[in-house]
Amino acid sequence: MKFCVHPLLQAALLCVACASAHAATCTAPSALEAQLHAHPDIAAYTEIGAWFQQNNQPSCAVDAYRAALKLDPKSRTVIYRLAQSLTAAGDPTSAIALLAKVPRDEEISLTLANAYTRAGRLNDAFQTLTRAVRADPASARVTGALVVFLAGQNQLDDAYRIAVQFAKLHPHELEAQKLYLRVLVAVNDANTARPLARKLLAAAPHDSELLYLNGTLERKAGDYPAAREHLQQAIALTPAYGESRYDMALVLAKLHDNAGAKTQFEKALALGVTEPEAHLEYSKTLQALGDTDAAQEQLQQYQLAMKVNTDREIATAKTTEADQALAAGDAAKAVAGYRAALDATPSGSTQDAATLQYKLSLALDRAGDMAAERAALEQAVQLDPRLAVAQHQLGYLNYNSGDYVAAAQHFRLAVEDDPAFTQAWISLAATLAASSRFADARDAAAHALRLDPHNAQALELKQRLTAAQSGH
Repeated sequence: MKFCVHPLLQAALLCVACASAHAATCTAPSALEAQLHAHPDIAAYTEIGAWFQQNNQPSCAVDAYRAALKLDPKSRTVIYRLAQSLTAAGDPTSAIALLAKVPRDEEISLTLANAYTRAGRLNDAFQTLTRAVRADPASARVTGALVVFLAGQNQLDDAYRIAVQFAKLHPHELEAQKLYLRVLVAVNDANTARPLARKLLAAAPHDSELLYLNGTLERKAGDYPAAREHLQQAIALTPAYGESRYDMALVLAKLHDNAGAKTQFEKALALGVTEPEAHLEYSKTLQALGDTDAAQEQLQQYQLAMKVNTDREIATAKTTEADQALAAGDAAKAVAGYRAALDATPSGSTQDAATLQYKLSLALDRAGDMAAERAALEQAVQLDPRLAVAQHQLGYLNYNSGDYVAAAQHFRLAVEDDPAFTQAWISLAATLAASSRFADARDAAAHALRLDPHNAQALELKQRLTAAQSGH
């Protein structure tokens, strides 16, 4: 079940616009360019970065924010905006590295959790949001972000529980009640949602998200004229929200305005609506308009999207079975399960495939098949060179085989991918020490201790390196 998030809350709820391709040149409005030329200070670079960010040019925003950060490396505003833009541009790993040492406030936590989510590090994202909620339990933004995250992982019961509790604690706060309403809509509790939606809209009649949610509930209830009115108002206030366009298309189709529905379907899909049913419903509208070829094309897209979803569900189920088998000590069953999951994984899901190859390598390690383990790890880093855990394990295999040069290369890639990966820093230090590169080894061990000052392995390694230095 999809949990829709309105764009007015997207920054708070970790929904980042899809990155566009980096333009050949990054050109801001002439007034901003002139301001930068006259005063090339942090404010000018930040303002241009914000313009690129707002106009869905994240790669250009990255360039502007990096220039601003050079002028003030400690600016928290620039840091989190640069991290947002890096994530939107498809580089969440760099965003994570940028935020790793920054003291966390609400904005930093939300930005970091989003980067973790986009990097596929879901447990880290969950832990980040959980800590943020504990630090500020009254914040609707971080609580809402946690609810959206849980709903996105299909943990609707937990999302519902948190939203209900938060709404009860803040009965007079609009954002808390809206959060509760979103969950009610997601779980299809129309009996509770409709009166609450009307109540909140009466209190905030120009809130585009409330207009959208009321329109959605009215559409589901078959009250199409009322739904059309509220959705029209929502679209007028927030025209770039694809879900409002999609709901409006469905309403217009029910009202037999197929031409209007066609326009809204086109805009919804252009704005990134991903529900397979959007293609099916659009196909029906095109068929009603007599455009048989276009209708057939949309039907094929629907069938393809449904197959991808089915394959992904199979892969998820097989992965869960394999995880359970590995936890139970049945390495052979885990290996078979991860291979079945890989077979079912959609061809475009390279990050999912990389993670599965890494999990397969763990099962193969337990099974004692070192050659197959190495092959799986090599596949993992080929699919996702920034998968730090896979790079680390490859380094470990090379270290055990005596190839310290290759081991160090993989450990360095691991810490480049995840600068907060303490064990990788320790492994790098040990490998450099084994190659008699004691100064570099001390630097790596010191980095590990900065991350974890009480780490027993790092402390012992530091002592040995100090003793080795004394011996020289």
